[in-house]
Amino acid sequence: MGCRKIVAAATVLVALGCETPAPEPHAGMPPPSAAAPAPAIAAGAAKPTTEARPMEPIPANLEQAFTALKRMLPAEDIEKIRKMDDEKEMVRYHFGLGMRLRNEWGLWRGEGGLGKQLRELGLRHPDDMSTVVLESFWRHLHGKPLELEAKVRYYQEYWDRMKKKQEADSGSQ
Repeated sequence: MGCRKIVAAATVLVALGCETPAPEPHAGMPPPSAAAPAPAIAAGAAKPTTEARPMEPIPANLEQAFTALKRMLPAEDIEKIRKMDDEKEMVRYHFGLGMRLRNEWGLWRGEGGLGKQLRELGLRHPDDMSTVVLESFWRHLHGKPLELEAKVRYYQEYWDRMKKKQEADSGSQ
């Protein structure tokens, strides 16, 4: 099944209020906890609570993104994030809130200050950008240093490995 079909199917399941499995992490990335539920569903709502509030203007940087996320997310979601033991648990939000950030904050198009800031740091793929935003938000809420350099290095090394593998695979044919 192609990526677009998988994302479309996951979107339909979320819209129907069904839990969706967490996405496969990039190679070398520790898996989320096995019991990771989907984002909260408001009582009687057809969509996750993370989509219940209007989208904020595109933030100019990560600090503005944190402020926007605090306004966007219902208090119960903020509390769930505060109770998470590890930033990797934010993978729960990849298909809901993460997709919303990628689409509405212009990460696919490289628009806005936030996308520009993340590209200048060395991130290229919008999935990586939204993951860094969400994991950094967890770190922000927990009073931990953001460690952006390490996160950027991880994704750069990941894409370098993928490029080398692709070159090796295409050279062996």
